[in-house]
Amino acid sequence: MRIYMHPILGAFFLLFLGFTFFTSTEVGKGLWEALRAAFYVLIVVAPIYASFTFLQRISSPKPSPFWDKENYYELLGLEVAAPEDQIIRRCLELAEPFRPDIHGECPANRQRFDQIERAYHTLTDRKIRKAYDIALTEQQKPKKAMTKLRSVIWKHAEELLRKRRRLVTDKGYGILDDSKWIREKRIFISTILRPAANSEVDIIGVEGADKLIESCLDAKVRSGSSGKSRSQSTIDPIEFEHHCASILEKAGWRVSTTKASGDQGADIIAKKSGLTVVVQCKQYSQPVGNAAVQEAYAAKAHYRADKAAVVTNSTYTKSAIELAESTGVLLLHQDELQDLFSKL
Repeated sequence: MRIYMHPILGAFFLLFLGFTFFTSTEVGKGLWEALRAAFYVLIVVAPIYASFTFLQRISSPKPSPFWDKENYYELLGLEVAAPEDQIIRRCLELAEPFRPDIHGECPANRQRFDQIERAYHTLTDRKIRKAYDIALTEQQKPKKAMTKLRSVIWKHAEELLRKRRRLVTDKGYGILDDSKWIREKRIFISTILRPAANSEVDIIGVEGADKLIESCLDAKVRSGSSGKSRSQSTIDPIEFEHHCASILEKAGWRVSTTKASGDQGADIIAKKSGLTVVVQCKQYSQPVGNAAVQEAYAAKAHYRADKAAVVTNSTYTKSAIELAESTGVLLLHQDELQDLFSKL
């Protein structure tokens, strides 16, 4: 059989010829002895290294197979540094009312018992508990970061709400332009949040901080605390606008406020369930006259709104009431504003 037809046999034959030639000289013999010694050392060292690597791997902490991102310390009502014997006693105490072998099978009891059992297996194995504590610390970092950032945002929530109402504008056809508001949030993150809590911003990221700002502002609107820090008799007209906007937001309206100049008769543009209403806000000590009704009526046409309204902390003149009836403009007191939708 020809050698070139069998590459493997050919390779062995060539190696044999090379070995014969290699060991036929004194230099070759010396090199051969060195290679053989190195081979013997490798045979001895390799198993030792493999054993060391294996031991190192099994000794390093692994995530608990029972861990499903629950906080077992909270479940047991214990501190993170609680000793093992206290954990065991607490698990036995909590599991007793849910033991299926005593109280019978019940889905709710079984779920609770399994939860306590997972806590027991996780926290009573030292290696697993070590890995669990590390993972739990990492898991809680975003929560702690958000708590700190939320406190900073809340201090500026009133001003942020005013900016959001001002900078989110209506482009028509149900399209809102929030590009200016997005830029404003980025400025707030870089100039206010980062100096106060830079590492916390890094933990949740800029997008996370952006969402947190919106969440805080929405919560403030729902709480009804926006714009009520001062008596209505002492606030200025701009503050009165934002107070009215806050009432509408709490009632479920999507609100944007116009610029103080060039508002075309509308201080607030409110949208809800496909309806658009322009609102003229008048914080007066005297009755509101015709001019406010005319401005609201003109704003309705300009913004292509469905309805126009005037809201005040005061009352209206007789002529203003008559003009409103003929033009279809709603005249409201600030206390009626929360029921605007039902009045349309």
